[in-house]
Amino acid sequence: LDLLSHKSQLNNVRMFLGFDVGRSFLDDKVWIFWFSDFCYFFQDYAGQLVHVKLHMSTGTSIFISAIYAKCTRVGRMSLWQVLEMLADSTSSP
Repeated sequence: LDLLSHKSQLNNVRMFLGFDVGRSFLDDKVWIFWFSDFCYFFQDYAGQLVHVKLHMSTGTSIFISAIYAKCTRVGRMSLWQVLEMLADSTSSP
């Protein structure tokens, strides 16, 4: 068992890295950390993807996708479908 990836360590890692907030997704396979002075909107998450909209104080927004992909090409097919759908649905960075 890799102790760093254990969910109980999320808060320790968050504090060590200096972030204000941390959250676990996809059965603890993806951790996302952020500062509280940014506005984050969790847009969607599927079996292999967490999609986040980050709104900055300058008024600019960007999208970030965190991915934990399956090991096989067949297993990633649904991930590619979701990524294509997300790409078609936005013109923002």
